[in-house]
Amino acid sequence: MSPDLSFARVFVQVPGAEEDLDRAIEGFQAAAPFIRRELSQRLRVRRVPELRFDEDRTLEQARRIEDILDDVRPPDGWDPEGGEPSL
Repeated sequence: MSPDLSFARVFVQVPGAEEDLDRAIEGFQAAAPFIRRELSQRLRVRRVPELRFDEDRTLEQARRIEDILDDVRPPDGWDPEGGEPSL
């Protein structure tokens, strides 16, 4: 949500190829007026924000962090007592 509550970013994940994601986001954008109308009937807010749909990359970022950790993890693993790794 923006600070003035005028718009909200909605993050979506779509399995499949990049073009599937692009089509899904286009579909969500086309459905945004309907979704806003439904939200206005269900929520008790003065104004329903404009909806903007974006790709959710959290899983991709988490995999990248895991890959980096795998690269720096000692072969015998981490010391469970928090000491220096055994090399």
